[in-house]
Amino acid sequence: MLLKRSIRFLKNSFFYRTLPFRSPTSIAIDKLLVGNMHGFPSQEWFQRTDDRTRLSMRLLDSPYVSFLREVDANPQILSEDEMLRETSYFRMADLCRQHMGWYFAATTPHQICQWMRQYYRLYKTDRGLSLAEPVEGRGHSKDGSLPIVNRIADSDLYEVEDGHHRLAIMLAKGHQHAQVIVRGRKRTFLQKELLRVNQTHGKELYQPVPLPEVQTWSLIRKCEDRFALIYRFIEQQQLNQGLTVVDCACSYGWFVKRFKDRGFRVLGLDKDATAINLGRLIYDLEESDFMNVRLEDFLFTNKNTFDIVLCLSVLHHYALGKETASPEEIVEGLSRITKSFLFLDTGQAYEQWFCKKLPEWNTDFIRDFLLKHGIFKEVIPLGSDTDNVGRYSDNYGRILFACKK
Repeated sequence: MLLKRSIRFLKNSFFYRTLPFRSPTSIAIDKLLVGNMHGFPSQEWFQRTDDRTRLSMRLLDSPYVSFLREVDANPQILSEDEMLRETSYFRMADLCRQHMGWYFAATTPHQICQWMRQYYRLYKTDRGLSLAEPVEGRGHSKDGSLPIVNRIADSDLYEVEDGHHRLAIMLAKGHQHAQVIVRGRKRTFLQKELLRVNQTHGKELYQPVPLPEVQTWSLIRKCEDRFALIYRFIEQQQLNQGLTVVDCACSYGWFVKRFKDRGFRVLGLDKDATAINLGRLIYDLEESDFMNVRLEDFLFTNKNTFDIVLCLSVLHHYALGKETASPEEIVEGLSRITKSFLFLDTGQAYEQWFCKKLPEWNTDFIRDFLLKHGIFKEVIPLGSDTDNVGRYSDNYGRILFACKK
């Protein structure tokens, strides 16, 4: 056991990961994510520039590859700097120039365009297939070196540390595998942030996350089932798009994203700053789409009303005494900010983790509780979620209610 721990420590050490004589490894090029930029890991690059584009970007979908394919389809692009400036590759390179002062040897937009033409010429020649960096100079790798990658933890993917252009050329030429040096094993920035979210424990996702490096992680709440019930009901009520929506305890903001994409004006509330910050990165939402606040604080101070209010799997936390307000106060507050409909589900008595703590919280009790403590004309059961599978087979399956003002 001690020997195994010593070997594991050595393999994770800086010394081992930087050894120049590590054996080459053949990996599938379509398993690569872009990583370092200008020598900075993607996390540090994002923190320096607020550039989200490199986070969880596949090399296959990157500007390194798309530029080559764009010129293949329209060689005229190379003839004019203005046309080159319209490409995602130029925007990537010029952002680096603006923040760092240079991109490879280029210190001006025109010089970036010159490098782009050179990059394409290398792609069209046999030199571009060489595993050595095709050109030498500022920002380029040592001649004869192999691309360097890191294995992404808990996935079958790798992140490029050095050699984006060589690997992109190989990919664009149809190569399926490349010889690389695997320096070490690491988590991506977004993996680390997801692990910090309060609602999850370990490699779990509370809401669907379309990131390649977490596709093997377990998903707790599917969300699509509840959204389908909500949206079908909204359509039946002939409510117009453009209405206001607030999602109370929105987590990453999956529902915020879905409603916003359909033309609603949406605000997501959550007390977990990590979760809502992830919403910007995962779903490309804006800071203004969220408010970092405890639900009871918002309900007790907010003066605005919203056409649609979502409160999904929150109320039982107050019934269990885990928060500072009572469930009665929360329902009263939710009713106060609701203009048309409140959509609510909550933990129920048949769930294993609540059967002893909330024994009376069955469907009839919850409906009566909402009618008693909220100003609603009607409380309508719409259906239940389908999250009661796998390790959660004895939990979830909660009834979703539409509370009509």
